[in-house]
Amino acid sequence: PAAWFKFTDSVSLGGNLNLEIGLENVTRIRMDSMMVKYTVRDVSSANTTSFIKYSPLPGLDTLILKFSKPITTNNYQGINKLIVEANPNGPNGDQIEQYHFNNFAEINFTGIGDKSNPLLDVTFDGQHIFNGDIISSKPDILIALRDNSKFFPLNDTSDIDIYIKYPGTTVPVRIAYDPQVLKFFPADSTNLAHGNKAQAEYKPNYLQDGTYELMVKDRNHNGSHSSSENRSESNTFYDYKISFEVINKAMITNVLNYPNPFTTQTKFVFTITGSEVPDIMKIQIINIKGTVVKEINKDELGSIHIGRNITDYAWDGRDQYGDALANGVYFYHVITRLDNKNMDQMGMSYDKYFKKGFGKMVMIR
Repeated sequence: PAAWFKFTDSVSLGGNLNLEIGLENVTRIRMDSMMVKYTVRDVSSANTTSFIKYSPLPGLDTLILKFSKPITTNNYQGINKLIVEANPNGPNGDQIEQYHFNNFAEINFTGIGDKSNPLLDVTFDGQHIFNGDIISSKPDILIALRDNSKFFPLNDTSDIDIYIKYPGTTVPVRIAYDPQVLKFFPADSTNLAHGNKAQAEYKPNYLQDGTYELMVKDRNHNGSHSSSENRSESNTFYDYKISFEVINKAMITNVLNYPNPFTTQTKFVFTITGSEVPDIMKIQIINIKGTVVKEINKDELGSIHIGRNITDYAWDGRDQYGDALANGVYFYHVITRLDNKNMDQMGMSYDKYFKKGFGKMVMIR
């Protein structure tokens, strides 16, 4: 090493162990093509051996040995050893030397594991839900797992395990991957520098009404999980748990406006059940004389989905022509149709504030 030595004694898992070291011929006798044996001994004392043949080494000259090896498994996490043997004894050593003790170098290096947790994201029909929310009986549930490792792709189905606890049961059931209901999409191992993400797409058909619970177990290459919280159940650890309600019959609750009273604008809040959103939905705003002053159609309301909705649209207290309306009390009426039929009403505790499907709002500027 006094002649030439380049070495980094710590390597991140997934990176390369690189060595450059000088090999000096201390005699005047020329050595033929130089075979060198490299042994990498991991934390568990398991050896990986490589042989590299270099150019001849003239007498009283120095040869620069270069060696590189990817460090790709968790077995290297900790203190490891690199052993270099020039002109090794045995079948790969073909040049006899009087002394061999000075043909060795032993160098320790540390493998540094990725300690960061992966990130888990779960959406139901493109929405993040709250515990206890109503969802579609035929939801599109997307479970995405991201990791910052640029060397170890999330490419195994065991990286994302999905369980469901059905209504009236106490034991979660693991959902098996298959082409129809649960599909796995691995990370692109050729493009990890731009993202390491695996996805599971779960498209169940919940025929039974009631409360379900979704549970997810995840991991990355080093066994880290997205959650550090204690979400254990029945001696099993889950990284994500959420309960939701399924009602197969297509219904809609009475529509609330919020805030109420309002000054500048108000949005509309409602819940839809079943598996399909209304074909037609419109909100008529009516003054105290019974005249429709504003009609808001489904396209204006924005994205509508099964479950809890807050409209993208906010009414600003102007009529159909854009003129500001006077302060006071206004009524609104909601019309919803699915498959050419009026949707049934879903009873809620606040229904007493509605008279024959009409709600009341107050505008105070």
